[in-house]
Amino acid sequence: MSKYELKGIKKINLKPGQERQLEFELTPRQMALIDNDGNCILEPGVFEVFVGGSQPDDRSAELTGTVVKKCFFEVK
Repeated sequence: MSKYELKGIKKINLKPGQERQLEFELTPRQMALIDNDGNCILEPGVFEVFVGGSQPDDRSAELTGTVVKKCFFEVK
């Protein structure tokens, strides 16, 4: 299983210093996994969501000079 997956993508353009508030939705289907039998399941747990223009890793931050934002949500 991959460590990161693209979900709920929305592309915008901002000028330097410009800010904008965005909303996007992650559906249960987008958060679901496919088990070994091919069933779509949504497992409970805490999920970490990253928002930004690159991968959420140190190397990307070093190369781009920006750090992605992150938040958490829980599926019960």
